[in-house]
Amino acid sequence: MSVSLKKIEKDTKTVIKKLEIKTSVFNDIELYVQGYNEQYNDNISIEELIPELLEDYLAKDRNFQSFKKNQGGSV
Repeated sequence: MSVSLKKIEKDTKTVIKKLEIKTSVFNDIELYVQGYNEQYNDNISIEELIPELLEDYLAKDRNFQSFKKNQGGSV
């Protein structure tokens, strides 16, 4: 399996938030973690992966990036 997420930098600042997701999404993310770990020969956790997936998604969302730019960079 190959994943499109780049290798994760683990030395970034974080904010702790509680997140509830559908079981089916959780299962897919667990599978994604497995694929990521196989691809990069790493051992990241689902807790480390979820923020990276969200960051990647937001960076690729052109409509959101346009909105963010119009807000002066902060939302």
